[in-house]
Amino acid sequence: MAGDEWVFEGTGAMKLDPILNLAFSMHSSPGVYAVLLGSGVSSAAGILTGWEITLDLITKLATAMDDDVGGNPEAWYHDRFGIEPDYSEIIRELGKTKAERRNLLQSYFEPTEEDLENGLKVPSTAHIAIAQLVKSGHLRLILSTNFDRLMEHALSDIGIEPNVISSPDSLKGVTPLTHSKCTILKLHGDYRDTRIRNTDKELSKYPPSINNYLDSALDEFGLIVCGWSAKWDIALRNALLRRVNRRFTTYWLGRGEPSPDAKGIIEHAKAELIKIDGANQFFEDLSTKVQIIDEQDRPHPLSIGAAVSTVKKFLSEPKYAIQLRDLLAKETEAVFKYVHSAEFPMNLQPSNESYHARIMQFESRAEKLANMGAVIGAHETKATSVLVVKTIERLLAQEELRGGTSYPALERARQLPAVRFGYAVGLAALTEHNYDTLAAVLVRPTFWDQNMKIKLPAINLLNAFHIFQEKNWVPLKNAQDYKTPQSDYFYNTTQPIIRPYQPDPHQYEIQFDIFEYILSLVFIDLVDRDNGWSPIGGFARRYNIYTRWKDSPPVSFVANVLKQGVDSPLLKTGFFSGNPERLNEVVAKHNEFLTRLGPRMF
Repeated sequence: MAGDEWVFEGTGAMKLDPILNLAFSMHSSPGVYAVLLGSGVSSAAGILTGWEITLDLITKLATAMDDDVGGNPEAWYHDRFGIEPDYSEIIRELGKTKAERRNLLQSYFEPTEEDLENGLKVPSTAHIAIAQLVKSGHLRLILSTNFDRLMEHALSDIGIEPNVISSPDSLKGVTPLTHSKCTILKLHGDYRDTRIRNTDKELSKYPPSINNYLDSALDEFGLIVCGWSAKWDIALRNALLRRVNRRFTTYWLGRGEPSPDAKGIIEHAKAELIKIDGANQFFEDLSTKVQIIDEQDRPHPLSIGAAVSTVKKFLSEPKYAIQLRDLLAKETEAVFKYVHSAEFPMNLQPSNESYHARIMQFESRAEKLANMGAVIGAHETKATSVLVVKTIERLLAQEELRGGTSYPALERARQLPAVRFGYAVGLAALTEHNYDTLAAVLVRPTFWDQNMKIKLPAINLLNAFHIFQEKNWVPLKNAQDYKTPQSDYFYNTTQPIIRPYQPDPHQYEIQFDIFEYILSLVFIDLVDRDNGWSPIGGFARRYNIYTRWKDSPPVSFVANVLKQGVDSPLLKTGFFSGNPERLNEVVAKHNEFLTRLGPRMF
């Protein structure tokens, strides 16, 4: 590790730099830390601090009085009025009402064209880094004493619209913290709102609803304090001194010696004091370190490559059959235990964002197994079909619930690795015409339904619609605007895995559509012969049933199977019980279903 991040003390003990402690804590417990941002964070973006605004207002006041501060606004004010300049007093005198005070301050926060050209009053590196930590799920709560909207702009730029609380009114109906991707609590209000808190009286006590919300937040979260002096904000100071929960370390960031008020809070919270050169460098460094640590949990490309090479070796000769079975079983069990671990609680109702985050984590952990599956699908042997069935059945195994509520969406998320594995194996098998392995994905696996207490065909669960029953569950930007976002998601994520066996993008699209068409037909055959419902793939969007359907690659593929009859390699492996008449009936059912969908799909 470069620099002084590792410190060895004379006793032989190793002490970590506090920023590394914080990075590891945020990695291992994403979402448990909040940040408290003071004016020092926004000052790097060209937003004046309260003291700088005070001096600027004094200068303007002197000019209005036909006087000159002589380069020392503080001294001029003292000489003129006989008292030391006080931010609250000056604001109160120059703006007699809250509306007047808001208008007085507005120019300090909204950028002019010149500001924009100079990169001022726009989100700083710190704001952007904090927004990235929110996007990755490591931060969910931002407390701020700033009136500006730089944090909101930084989040909006990466597609996150936070819940913003700046007054008691905005607390009404707000999404609970546990279900919110990001909440910003603007303790002193927003500069566009007449209810901003500036004066010492206004800063001495928060409205009861804000105070209660703040106390609850401080009790639940660890805290990173940056750019806040603790000098003016009596109500916030008192809230931090009331805080008794120390489950997570408090980190206090500062350039120099903390103020006496800050020292009292640091001592009370037993906070870690971190000397920084500036908020920009610190948060960029923190975000980078968290990302690096996160990447260690993701299967390294070399480990995936090594796994793929090992599978190829074990497939090359029958003598390696046991080793192949053990290798696949070990990785399958590791994936299964990961998605069923206590790290992913089942009793918290998910938001779109939290569901997306969980899907991404499960995707990452299932990546190696999916790549191994693609190799098996492309290199069929007598033993591989049995291994594929066992792998899918293990990944779909349902555990008995041990009390509490379990949300169905989270149960389905656990089955993502099985669907990912099934798509990888099935597409590779179809590309190489390995229909027995394809049947091992779509026809033969079963699962034990805990509610019905019977075995059911795995195709019930082994499809994109099962994982993403609502469009907004799909982690694609603007998923609601897609016709088939569920299918499109698996199209995108499976293509890199299949590329070694089908490098042509156009041919990949054809193979993908054929695979999902067969999947839909098998679903009708094994699950819903009465109604003919099936998971609709992207093929329905690409080939309009009213114009291009009859000549589409999926329909042509099945037409060729029907033409070959009982001699078709596909039917010989057990699809549709090897019966072309049965396949023909299912195709008719599927066509009826597509026709019913017509106005919505096409």
